[in-house]
Amino acid sequence: PKMIRFLYVVGIVAIALGTLVWVIGGFANSAGTGVLFLILAPIAGLVWLVVLRLYLELVVVAFKIRDSAEEIAGNTRSRVP
Repeated sequence: PKMIRFLYVVGIVAIALGTLVWVIGGFANSAGTGVLFLILAPIAGLVWLVVLRLYLELVVVAFKIRDSAEEIAGNTRSRVP
């Protein structure tokens, strides 16, 4: 869980910086493009944030499934007296 939290924070920072660069690049191109990117960049950033969260949640679930499968396998092994 600590690694997932770290990756999530790194992802948030990367998405925020990418959004900021996208807006600055839009204004560097022209004022109209800058205004358009000022509206679209946060929306795109939120979409990427949701995608990141879903992916990391999927990774957590995969590890929980693995742990549960190992526990089930350990409980179902035949014990020789």
